[in-house]
Amino acid sequence: DTGAAMSSYHREECERIWRRLGCKSEEDRVDIGAIVRHNRYLEQSFPELLERYAEVAVKGAVTWDSFQALYLGTPLKAAGAKRERGTDDEERQVRRQFSSSELRELFDALVREGASAIQLADVIREQELVQEHVPELLTRWSDIDADDSGDISWDEFRMFFGAADEWLEYQLGEVVGLEDLKSQIRRFYRGVKLDQARRRCGHNLGADAGKYHMIFQGNPGTGKTSMGRLMARLLHRVGILPKDELTEVQQDQLVAGYVGQTAAKTQKVIDDAAGGLLFIDEAYRLSQGKNEFGKEAIEQLMAAMNEPPGKAPIMIFAGYPADMRNFMAQNDGLYRRIPYTFDFPNYTCSELAEILDIMSAKSGFALRRSLLANGRQRLACIVETETLPRARSLMNGGLCERIFAFAKQALDARDDMDSPSVELTQEDIVAACRQIPPPPEAARLKGDRDTSGESAADEQEVSELREQLQRLQAEVGELRSKNAQLKREAALGNSQDLLKATMKGSGADATLLNATSLGELQSVHAVLKEVRRLKAELEGRDEEVKQLQSEVRRRDARVRQLEKENDALAARVATAKVSADFFPPGTRVQYLSGSANKWLDAVVQAVDEAAGTYELDIKKNAARDRIRAAQALDCIAEEAEDMVRACSVPARPSAAAARGGGGAAQVV
Repeated sequence: DTGAAMSSYHREECERIWRRLGCKSEEDRVDIGAIVRHNRYLEQSFPELLERYAEVAVKGAVTWDSFQALYLGTPLKAAGAKRERGTDDEERQVRRQFSSSELRELFDALVREGASAIQLADVIREQELVQEHVPELLTRWSDIDADDSGDISWDEFRMFFGAADEWLEYQLGEVVGLEDLKSQIRRFYRGVKLDQARRRCGHNLGADAGKYHMIFQGNPGTGKTSMGRLMARLLHRVGILPKDELTEVQQDQLVAGYVGQTAAKTQKVIDDAAGGLLFIDEAYRLSQGKNEFGKEAIEQLMAAMNEPPGKAPIMIFAGYPADMRNFMAQNDGLYRRIPYTFDFPNYTCSELAEILDIMSAKSGFALRRSLLANGRQRLACIVETETLPRARSLMNGGLCERIFAFAKQALDARDDMDSPSVELTQEDIVAACRQIPPPPEAARLKGDRDTSGESAADEQEVSELREQLQRLQAEVGELRSKNAQLKREAALGNSQDLLKATMKGSGADATLLNATSLGELQSVHAVLKEVRRLKAELEGRDEEVKQLQSEVRRRDARVRQLEKENDALAARVATAKVSADFFPPGTRVQYLSGSANKWLDAVVQAVDEAAGTYELDIKKNAARDRIRAAQALDCIAEEAEDMVRACSVPARPSAAAARGGGGAAQVV
């Protein structure tokens, strides 16, 4: 009963704090602004909310369930997976632009000493500074927190509040590969900024300067849609688009099934996307075959393309390169209205390896270190040898998703339930690559194409075959050149004789021809002489390299030998390291025997300083007070005996020795 009463009391207190923060029902949420306003009250009544806000906040706010669970101490549900970006239109406004130095000063003023990111406690502590300069920290926290970590790093802060060029470089830096495409986007951005500057200077640029419609052409998986989202945000940041939303559509969302309905359906899509960016994927399908409805949609789109960005969306037409070229060729009206074309190349094997590495890390897994050495060289080699070129060109980044999924299945099949692993090995990746099915061929060969021209798959295959043919032709040309050079070298000795034999004519023409041919032969001689010299020099350098490599191996072996000797010496030093109050191991001493009641000669084997005992060759655990140094005469006698034994002539025994006395003393 007492426990139930306490539980009821805590729930009532939780509800009272909830209402104090401005929430009237369980459907409401506590946002970061309310937490900042009531931070002093929360420090006394509910400090856990301030400390663990990052754990329970979803989309920058705390729900009643999370609020109550945190207050009552019940298990919390993970909030990170539910975080979403805020999309309120009233939030989408052009913010004040800060310079890099101003941003750094603001960030350092907000972050507490020794920290590297802005946390909720920092916003509460510096709320006046936040309200004055960066109020978006209170209203768009979840948008700024790009990685959903619950705090805001310098890169996230700079990306959100900084100038558009810094934001663009940060975003492009997050994209793997595609360097040529990035250069195209930088040139586009520079042109947009220059046009804005020209207008500010009073120049009349005309209506065409304000058209930003574009074509994205590339194979699937090359990042066209992701780059479209980036373009929408970029155009919004520079003030061209009122909002940074991207609306993605395909043919079936523009074309209706009956006459007269397509124009209205397409116009509704245009109206819904107005002020943002309209991304038309596989746009070439609108003009393929006898698609009259598709042509009607194209006409409706062209009419909207003449409107300014605020009244109609900026449009991106995306698709396969060959199909997009045919699409533009068949629609000259579109061709005139689209000033920008961006090419999306296929990813290289090295770039696919990097994408797979990043994808695995984001999923909580890791690739074995040997796969990532030398710039992921081993991983890139596996991707190149274990996957088909056509599969790579048709899937690109999507290929990495398939490889990761199959590799995880291979790991699951061999992993231990008691101690599961998250490391993907080379065997997992190879098995995954071999499970990827080949690209479909039958459908294309049976005529699954449009009558207006080749399909994208056919055109891509032709392009790949052309590239392979060009490579083979280049190799054949190189081999022919080498073969011809060898033949010239072999026939060089007879070439001059052959020339003399054929040049039997006389007169100026023959003389001129003879001189010209001899000049050419001399040039050939000079070239061959230089080639031989370079070959000899190269062979000499190869020999030098081999010698250097041999010397390096010899020195490495010597270093390893010295390291072993050093380790052995260190072990001996550590073993022999005994306090000055004790006899070190190997010292000759005398031990007072209780049973024999006399001093016996002994040698120290080991020392136990903590116990104060010795380990002798004649006694274990001998007490320290029963040990003394060997007497001088005894030591001298032993040395003398050693000297005698070292001599080749036996020592003559003395009379004392014959009587059983100390022979060693007589030698002394």
